[in-house]
Amino acid sequence: MIELTGLFEKLLPLFGFVFASTITPGPNNLMLAASGKRFGYRRTLPHLTGIVVGVTGLHIACMFGLGEVVADSAAMTTGLKLFASAYLVYLIVQLASAPPAKGEQQEEGRPLNIAQAALFQLINPKAWIMAITSIALLSGVALTATEKIVVLFFAFLFIGVSCNHLWLLSGISIRRYLASTAGRWAFNSVVGALTVYAVVSIWYG
Repeated sequence: MIELTGLFEKLLPLFGFVFASTITPGPNNLMLAASGKRFGYRRTLPHLTGIVVGVTGLHIACMFGLGEVVADSAAMTTGLKLFASAYLVYLIVQLASAPPAKGEQQEEGRPLNIAQAALFQLINPKAWIMAITSIALLSGVALTATEKIVVLFFAFLFIGVSCNHLWLLSGISIRRYLASTAGRWAFNSVVGALTVYAVVSIWYG
């Protein structure tokens, strides 16, 4: 029991980081909110599942050294930031130009599937930063590489997915308010501001 208590205390910084990094605006959260608004909860679940798969893959890759390669490569880091920034700008343009929602009717189109959402993590700089930092936070913990992967998986599964869910549900909950011009203006303004914050944090976070 004493050993488990000591281990939990050592993992607290990781848990705090997971919460802080997954509750704040970023590409994944903004995309989940947008998907929830457009397609509803059930059709967005594969997207959310793909995020878990992709982030877990990044943790495994970073555990075995790929994170250091990315962090040390200025070209790769800049490329990731450019891709993610461009996609966020594209996302906000799509949101702003989308037709008004009619009650609970779902918009046409296709949400991201599991594979697409997982692969997106490869160009998501925030996901890379989260993975690299998480591995660093576990560097002083007496666990094997496999045990660290398991800890990271469950930390992001329970804490991270809970935070992601809040963003997904926020997108769903505002659908009914978007039929009016004022509602759409307010939504686009808020998401636009969050997108700007996300892009700035990608470059200067």
